[in-house]
Amino acid sequence: DNDELGLVQARWSFVNKDENLLTRLQNINLCFHFEVEQQVNSVFINFFGFNGTAGVWRIKALEESGGWLERTTVEDMDIAVRAHLHGWKFIFLNDVECQCELPESYEAYRKQQHRWHSGPMQLFRLCLPDVLQAK
Repeated sequence: DNDELGLVQARWSFVNKDENLLTRLQNINLCFHFEVEQQVNSVFINFFGFNGTAGVWRIKALEESGGWLERTTVEDMDIAVRAHLHGWKFIFLNDVECQCELPESYEAYRKQQHRWHSGPMQLFRLCLPDVLQAK
């Protein structure tokens, strides 16, 4: 019922978190990301990156922010930045969980991490002028 709210993001939880040492370590890292970083940013800054899944967007927020674009490998982060720059508010619900799976092999993990780390740099180059001009 809040017309300024563009995104509601829930927390990921993992069905295979105890599969092996790699999944256990990823679970620790991502639990910190959701239970600390996302909550703190939601409460104090009102901006956090959309995590691709476990979120619900207001259609008007997507449309006014230019829609879903495939210009980077982090489309979810891209739309979050553009929506925030257009004044849309976000909320994070830590007590709502969306079950996901973690990469169980080093090769799958390496590919995921490459995408997760190269994409923000692509986005930084694309959005920097808009960020610098934003209020």
